[in-house]
Amino acid sequence: MIVFSYQITSLGTILVARSSKGLCYVDFIDDQQSSLFFKKYNTRICLCPNDLELNHDIEKIVSSIEAPQKNPHKFQLEMDGTDFQMKVWHVLSKLKTGETISYQKLAEKIGNSKASRAVANACAANHLAVVVPCHRVLHNNGDISGYRWGNVRKKILLDREQKPESERVF
Repeated sequence: MIVFSYQITSLGTILVARSSKGLCYVDFIDDQQSSLFFKKYNTRICLCPNDLELNHDIEKIVSSIEAPQKNPHKFQLEMDGTDFQMKVWHVLSKLKTGETISYQKLAEKIGNSKASRAVANACAANHLAVVVPCHRVLHNNGDISGYRWGNVRKKILLDREQKPESERVF
C-alpha cells in the first residue's frame, strides 16, 4: 500500500508518497503532473493525511524547500529506475547543499563521459523532487534549464541553497 498526502509550499503544492519501504514519490503538482503518480501506482494508494511517518517525511521535505540545511535530511527511499538512472540518482544524493554539477561532470562521475544526454534523461525521470536533487545539475556553462518541475523553481531552490545558512529562514 502506498500512502500519500499533499502539502502547500512557497513553490507550489507537493504530493508526497511513501510505501512500507520508504519515500517513493515527491512531485510538485502542476496541471496534469499528479496524474503520473496515479497512473504509476493505480489501485495501491490511500490518501492518508494523518500518517505519522508520511507527515514526518513531508515536514523534512518542506524544510528542504523553504530553508535548506547544510546537512540535508536523510530519508528511507524506495527508488524505481534502470541501473543507469540509479547510478545518476545515487551520485546526486551525495551532493552537498548548495553544490552544483554539470551534466557532463555527472556523466564522468558515473564512468560514462559521453552520456551527458542520458544523465539529463535520468534527471527528468526522477520521481523524488528535492529529495534526489536533480535541480543541482546545470549545463557546462552554468545555465539553468531542463528541470522537470520548471526552471523558475530550480533557480529559487539553488538560490536558497547557496545563501548563508544564517539567512535561510523558515
